[in-house]
Amino acid sequence: ISGVPSSWPGYILDIGASGDKVRQIQEQINVIAGAYPAIPKIAADGIYGPATAASVEKFQSVFGLPQTGTVDYKT
Repeated sequence: ISGVPSSWPGYILDIGASGDKVRQIQEQINVIAGAYPAIPKIAADGIYGPATAASVEKFQSVFGLPQTGTVDYKT
């Protein structure tokens, strides 16, 4: 796979962010969590809060990425 993923909005998503890109990431995390139960599922409400950050951090841990809790290009 190459190129820029469609889920990457071009800027870092972190606590306080909101909108369609946050909702898209939340939905994608929930799909991945179906195959990786260590990743907690979250409400796909479009609001990047502490639960989303915790789920992203666990995702990063599972996939060997820096555990920042933010969605950057690598995540």
